[in-house]
Amino acid sequence: MNFSTSVTEKINEFYQWSLSVSDDRTKGWLMVDSPTPTVIYTIIYFIIVGLGPRCMKNRKPFKLTPILIPYNILMTLLNLYIAIELLVASSRLHYSYVCQPLTFINNKDELRLLKAVWWYYFSKLLEFCDTIFFILRKKDKQLTFLHVYHHSTMFSLWWIGVKWVPSGSTFLPAMVNSFIHVLMYSYYALSALGPKIEKEFTVFRLDYNLSTLFEQVEHFNQWTESLSDTRTSGWWMVNSVFTTFTITLCYLLIVWLTPRYMKNRTAYSLKNVLIIYNIIMIITNLFVIIEMILMTTKLNYSWMCQPITYIDAEAELRIATAVWLYYIIKFFELLDTIFLMLRKKDNQLSFLHVYHHSTMFIFSWLGTKYVPGGSAFLPILINSAVHVIMYFYYTLAAMRCSKIFKYKKYVTIIQLAQFSFALPLGINAIQSGCNWPLWMKYLFVFYIITMLILFGDFYKKNYVKKVSNNENEVGQCLKKL
Repeated sequence: MNFSTSVTEKINEFYQWSLSVSDDRTKGWLMVDSPTPTVIYTIIYFIIVGLGPRCMKNRKPFKLTPILIPYNILMTLLNLYIAIELLVASSRLHYSYVCQPLTFINNKDELRLLKAVWWYYFSKLLEFCDTIFFILRKKDKQLTFLHVYHHSTMFSLWWIGVKWVPSGSTFLPAMVNSFIHVLMYSYYALSALGPKIEKEFTVFRLDYNLSTLFEQVEHFNQWTESLSDTRTSGWWMVNSVFTTFTITLCYLLIVWLTPRYMKNRTAYSLKNVLIIYNIIMIITNLFVIIEMILMTTKLNYSWMCQPITYIDAEAELRIATAVWLYYIIKFFELLDTIFLMLRKKDNQLSFLHVYHHSTMFIFSWLGTKYVPGGSAFLPILINSAVHVIMYFYYTLAAMRCSKIFKYKKYVTIIQLAQFSFALPLGINAIQSGCNWPLWMKYLFVFYIITMLILFGDFYKKNYVKKVSNNENEVGQCLKKL
């Protein structure tokens, strides 16, 4: 109960902090103060998208020409007004198109620009009607993932824009997008007049170009699906890349925001949390190691080249499950970063740390989706063994065992050793023509090289240079004697 209350308090504290850094100039404006209206409208939009086609299934499509023509004319005029207002206000303020810092001032032109940005946000709510008209006209082919994703996210993102950054460089994407929508809704208004008029203005068919682009993306997605392993289809977080991609984006956003949030706050201890977390990570990585060793030994897997076999034998499925668990572990390892930030260990929040954690999560998803077996077992086995050592070190460090810190250098050496071992294996897989996806082999080698470079640089800066500096200091002291 106390833990639940504490979490609620922290969430509320973060929310209050986020409000404190918002732009006071848009405070009190319609739908701006709270995210609730934006969230509710977005949920209603998704409900309409989900239920609308079902309601229209056995009904005739509506002919909405009398509605579509004035609607498209209205949207054309609204976007034209927004674009002109942004152009005029930004010109009078001598805004830079390359980088315009946010200035919290209340002069006439700044407020004019702010109002135009708010109207742009509000226009994204009105654009939900595009989807509703598609549903009522039974244009289900145009009701694509791209269409729904674009409309829902633009509305949410521009609430963030109006709330926190309603001026500065925000003006440019809003202005450009508004000019594009002037052309787009002009075309829609003309096409609503009839096919003859529509044919004369095919130059404005931006929707056609977007639809074509999406078709190509959809074909690519279908092709990648055909390459995936059906055995892991339907497993938690595996089916769609968007789950992993969204979590990674949230992770990067947290990495950017949390140090700012913690700037004037006391660092958290988290001693007990870290000990429990590290022990859990040791146990889960040990489980992956044991499963991999037992099943690959049973199947006589080769350490040099093991083609992936898409069969449902128990041992193969257990290997696939261990690969999936490894991916889930990489998801929970993102907590490493959060714990560092909450403890204000910003010196450890390096590019290497963030790059390694975010990319390992993505690459382990690729492994689970496309190659949850075969030669994938070896790097997973080795990396899990390294992480057992690493989290054992972290556990002792969290227990304030002072003697353990002298072994920190060797943890880095072990990490470098695993990449040094993996690189020749990857190169050999390419040269020997091992029956394994070629794109995965090249991606593996490229990633290992980046890890060697980054970890090598980390080792050099933290251990080699420090030793040299200490030796120089000792030498200087001896000369004085």
